[in-house]
Amino acid sequence: MYRIIIISGGRLEKESALAFLGKNSAEIVIGVDGGLRFCYENKVVPNYIVGDFDTIEPEILKIFSDNPKIQMVKYQPEKDLTDTQAAVELAIKLLGGKEGEDVAEIILLGGIGSRMDHTLANIGCLQYAQKQKVFMKIVDGNNCMYLYDKSFFLRKECLIYQDYLSLIALEGGVSELTIKGMKYNTDKIYLEPLSSLGVSNEMVGDKAEIIFSSGVLLVIESKD
Repeated sequence: MYRIIIISGGRLEKESALAFLGKNSAEIVIGVDGGLRFCYENKVVPNYIVGDFDTIEPEILKIFSDNPKIQMVKYQPEKDLTDTQAAVELAIKLLGGKEGEDVAEIILLGGIGSRMDHTLANIGCLQYAQKQKVFMKIVDGNNCMYLYDKSFFLRKECLIYQDYLSLIALEGGVSELTIKGMKYNTDKIYLEPLSSLGVSNEMVGDKAEIIFSSGVLLVIESKD
């Protein structure tokens, strides 16, 4: 598995973030603007730093920008994308054609925070990556989010968080949704966009199967 980890400026709980970084080796680490503060405080040395750098202290930025082993990609504050979107686009470019869930993935840490507009935009980054045929997850201390646009299996042992599993339809909804192997199963239902019907389900065995004929599902593993 070729893995790129992006460290952005949202909520980064030190213990869970460092534990995740320790368990999941990455070929490339990208630090994004305010996420560089976390990198600096926890001695994480990224391969790339990306952003307009308007939310990071100049002295911290200088430490990273002066490092000859780190490549800097700087944007003007007036731009048509967020710093995190820019990092995701860079990550996809660096993957260089590696496609598919079993081949490569992007992990975004710090993609959920106090600003809902940024959080929603980062879910949009999941959609952008999916359209580029790259599997991407957003992970924090309580949640792991990713998308599927076709039927899939989930194995409990592979989940980051096993307490709850929510399925939320995006775009035009999800048609003929069948859920097997969970506490609340369904048989060929239509799941409306952003409906709460699929929230807080639970796996009852080692494996669940989610089948649907069209649409996009946002999958959220979570714990309280």
